[in-house]
Amino acid sequence: MGGSSFLGSYLSKLLVSEGWFLVRTFRTEPPSLSQDILFNPDTDLSDIDYHAYDLIVNCISTGVQRNGREENRGIYFANLVFPILLIEHLKTIKYRGSIILFGSYFEIGNTQHSTSFSEEDIVRSHDPLFNAYAVSKRLQTQYVAQALGGALPFELYHFILPTIYGKGENSQRLIPYLIEKLKSNQIPNLTGGTQVRQYLYVKNAIAYIYMMIENKKIPADIYNLPADLTIDVKGLAIQIKSILESQIEINFGGYESGDTGMKRLVLNTKKIEKYAPYCPAFSFRQSILEY
Repeated sequence: MGGSSFLGSYLSKLLVSEGWFLVRTFRTEPPSLSQDILFNPDTDLSDIDYHAYDLIVNCISTGVQRNGREENRGIYFANLVFPILLIEHLKTIKYRGSIILFGSYFEIGNTQHSTSFSEEDIVRSHDPLFNAYAVSKRLQTQYVAQALGGALPFELYHFILPTIYGKGENSQRLIPYLIEKLKSNQIPNLTGGTQVRQYLYVKNAIAYIYMMIENKKIPADIYNLPADLTIDVKGLAIQIKSILESQIEINFGGYESGDTGMKRLVLNTKKIEKYAPYCPAFSFRQSILEY
């Protein structure tokens, strides 16, 4: 669900290449596979025969990009209301397959803690949040935690994501913005860059998610996904500048962002790596050169 999303489009290609029969939903874009369907989350929830599918992956999400202009109503519906309605509908019809949802490490909030955050830490977090995206994702995760505490007829997996990046992502997000500016010999305007973030290349992410889909021994639960790189924003920008061999100076402090209060967002991934050790196929350098 959300076949045209950044993560959904990459995951779809991988599943097709592995021989899965795939049905993708699109809200407005014309489907490219004969079995794809147009789907409006506001009105078409019960129009799908979910029993026909072994796995449902909900990639419908919005509101994360830099300088985003989405209205809060749309953000809350896509990130919170629709996943809840979907889960409740699947409970009602006694769906017997598996479903995957996605959270975000932005749910951690404006924290000063220097440690990494476990899944339990994120569920219990009460630190202030800076926008509707973070609030909606936190509430979704809290709902999932409550749902997992009851008896579900299906397997529910909820993956907390670090920053997912790669070619084809929204151009207003940090990495494509920075690369575009450096390649066009323009000065990028960034925050002071002291906030620590984690970055996971989309091809590494979908390979890891696919490995977990294929691993039938991983119990349904909430899991933090590993990252390829843990670094402050300034260090990230300097690495990208070096990889691109750019001589352009970066203007640190020339941009204000609401997320700078979140000084350190680092996920503790011990829980998932007990079942599936993380071995990325692509390096950070390779991922940047693909843009």
